[in-house]
Order: sequence, then C-alpha cells, then structure tokens
Amino acid sequence: MAGPSASAPTDFVTVSAGGNLTLGAVSGTDVTLTTPGDATLNGNVLGSTSVTIDPNNIFVNANVTSGGFLDLTAVDAINLGTGASLTAAGRVDATAGSISLGAASVVRSDSAGKGAGGVDLAAGGNFTADKTSLVVAGTDPSAPSDTVTISAGNGGAGGNLTAGQVSGTLVSLTTTGGSGEGGGGDLLIGGAVLGTQGVTAYSNPGDSGAQPGKTEVAANVTSGGTIDIRAEGSGGLTLDAGVAVTSSGGEVYLASNHDLTVGSEAQVSGIAFAGVAQGVLQVASGASIVTTGTAPAPTWPTAPATIVASTNEGVRTPTVTELNLAAGTLDIQGDVTAGSSEAREDIFIQALGAPALVTVGGTGGTGFQLTNSDFTHLTGRNILVMAGDGEGGAHNADIQLADLTLDSSKASGLWLGTSSDHAIDVVGQTTVTGTGPMAVRLGFVRTPASAGSGPSGPLVGFIPGQIDISGALGAPSAPLSDVSL
Repeated sequence: MAGPSASAPTDFVTVSAGGNLTLGAVSGTDVTLTTPGDATLNGNVLGSTSVTIDPNNIFVNANVTSGGFLDLTAVDAINLGTGASLTAAGRVDATAGSISLGAASVVRSDSAGKGAGGVDLAAGGNFTADKTSLVVAGTDPSAPSDTVTISAGNGGAGGNLTAGQVSGTLVSLTTTGGSGEGGGGDLLIGGAVLGTQGVTAYSNPGDSGAQPGKTEVAANVTSGGTIDIRAEGSGGLTLDAGVAVTSSGGEVYLASNHDLTVGSEAQVSGIAFAGVAQGVLQVASGASIVTTGTAPAPTWPTAPATIVASTNEGVRTPTVTELNLAAGTLDIQGDVTAGSSEAREDIFIQALGAPALVTVGGTGGTGFQLTNSDFTHLTGRNILVMAGDGEGGAHNADIQLADLTLDSSKASGLWLGTSSDHAIDVVGQTTVTGTGPMAVRLGFVRTPASAGSGPSGPLVGFIPGQIDISGALGAPSAPLSDVSL
C-alpha cells in the first residue's frame, strides 16, 4: 500500500518477482505487477490511476479496480475466478493465449458511464466465459455507454469463443479457426447479449474453410441497431429453441456457409431480415421471423434490390430491406411474416447453389423446394421467388409451379423469375382461397444489388426464355385477379 489509506492511495506501487507472484491486497495510484512466472491475486487490487499486470499466467481470485485504464497481458492464460471482477473507469484491455471468466465474474469498463473506454478481450486461443459472467461497458448493463470487443483464435492455431452475458453500445464477437490441422473457429453465445447500437458475431473456420466454424445462439441477442450473426465454416448457424434475436431499430442478418436453423419457439424480429444459407434454411415449428419495417409496393415488372453491399471496405454487413430468404433449399414449419397487418412488405426467396430444378408448390422432391405446406406459413404483400442469380448469373434453374394454394388473406401476389436460358413450367393447379385479390406474375426484372445508395447499371432480368402451361392458373370459381407473363 502507498499512503495512509488503502481506499485513497497517494503513490504508485510496483511489485515484481523472478518466479511466481502471489499477492493479497494491493493499493496504489499506478499499480504494476510483473513476473515471468504466474501472478495469483488473492486480495483486492486498487490502482486509483491505472493497473497493469504482465506475467506468464494471471489468476484473479478477487476484485481488481482501476480509476483509469486496466491492462492485462499474459503469455499463456488469464483466469478470472468465480465472483471475481475487473473494473476500470476507463478502458479494459486483456490479451492472452487463452482467457476464461468464471461464474458470476464481471469485467467492466467505463464504470462511471461517461463513455471513457470500452472492453477489448483478445485470446490467441480459446475464450471461455461462464453463461452467468458479465462483460459490460458502463454502469448499467441495460444501458451500456461504450463498446465491447471479444475475439478468439488470434494466434494462428485457432480458438473457440464461448460468451456469457455481454453488454455494450457496439458488441463484436469473433473467432477464427486454425491453419492446417489447427482447431477452433466455433462461436457459442451462452449468455444474453445487448448491443444498443449493433451486434456482430462471426465464426470463421480459418485456412480457407478447413475447420467447421459453427455458430450457436443459446441466449437472447438484442439491439437497437443491426444484428449480424454468421457461421462461415461448414458447421452451420443454429438459433436454439426459445431464443429471441431482436432488433428494435435495424436489420437482422443471419448467414451460414452451411445450414441455418431457427429452432422451435425461437423468435427473430427486425426492421428488415435476411436469412442466407448455402445449405438448408429451416424455420422450425413454433418459430417465427417477423419484419416491422415499411417499404413501397413494387410495380410489375420491376422489383427492388433488397440486399445491397456496402461501399465501405470496413463494413461487411449489407444494407437489407424487407424480408429475404436465400438458401440451397427451404424447410418452413414456423411463421414468416413481412410487415404489420396494416402495412405488409414483400418476401424475397432466392435459390442458391446450382439446383437442377426449383419447385414451387406440391409436396416435395429433389432440388430447391418451396412446398405448398411451406406457403401456409408465409404472410406478406407479394412473394417473389427467384430461381438463381438472374440474367448473367452463374447459377439459375428451371421453375416448376406444381399444385399450390394461395391464401389471399396472407398475400396478394406471387412473382416467379429465372434467366432467359431457363423455363417456367406450370404443371399443377393454382388455387386461390379468401376474398382478396391475388395476382401471378411470371417473369420480372430487378434493380441490381450494386453498392451505394441507389441503383446503377442495367436491370437484372428474371425473364424466362419459355413459359409452358399444362396446368391451370386459378379456376372459374376462384379466378386470379391478374396474370402477367
């Protein structure tokens, strides 16, 4: 201790050792603890101006508090024990080979809530937090005042990231798998996450996809801005049963290089939504996806671009409008609703990969499927189905319109489109129920998804080279309000 009172130190304290360092209580203005061995903190540490700890391993079994910044650097590991805390009035920076946070432990920056500094926790290998731990920037976890960044797998060998409770203005959770035979790249959100301005959460397999790189959301994720959650390896992205992913003022973007599963009773809500899966996009029974924004109705034959890449190289999240489902195939057992009952939006559905056939209606089969059962869960203004990338795209397919029941109380139009080297074949009966209008549009064009705030270049054609009708569009007893070819 430097000074007459442990709560109000008057000078600095520096403790160093040639081997391991085990300490009880420490109090100083600027506290520095350094050793080439292990540092074990069994008593409370106070640095009224700053705290710097720089050993091989750090074991924190008490409370460490700084009136300024708090900087922890360990060659191997940082372990924050059960109920222990790291608190700073300014920023908290921690870097180590691995980082673990025990049950009920707390990492807090900007303790006065003045926007004085965020939390940056960087693990070269694994980052593992108990689901009851808390990482927060600010006084109140429900109203954070600065940013939180947590990363794992920064050391080349790869690592996994398991997050507990996290609260910040902008929250970033990223993990990278290892090269060669290295592991890691998995991300688990085990505690509730709040990012008042935005949340990004990426699992990256590393080494060009050599590792699974899966992402699991096992707790609620909430934001007033954009939520961007991805699985960039072969492990897929899963929202566990009952989880809520909610943006009150921005888009929700969920993307997987494999499957994307919205589990039973899970809820996804945002101003706009994009779900992108190179494999199967499944909305399980009881789950729901809802958008709350408003967008003007398209005028056939032109539909807008709804996923537009950013012009800023540092921004990966595209601008998303309306409700978008893009996948290798679909399995929709839960409700998908675009807009409110007073102001419906459109649902854009795109087949990814290279399916031999896109089938709309019917009971299922090979290729991309949007079955009659799937349709019963869709509610929107128009439902637009694109069999690939459109004219000039690498992947497009024929569309087969099989037996399909269209409920005019849930939608008012069905648009189907593919490129000019493919066909639309109407082979089944399209039946209309309800008393509202229902239009079918075969072929359309779309504003290009170019970067920037407005369209540029020619329109993208989803105009088939051929339309064959061996089935029926509507019936005399229940005709369509409009058919456009």
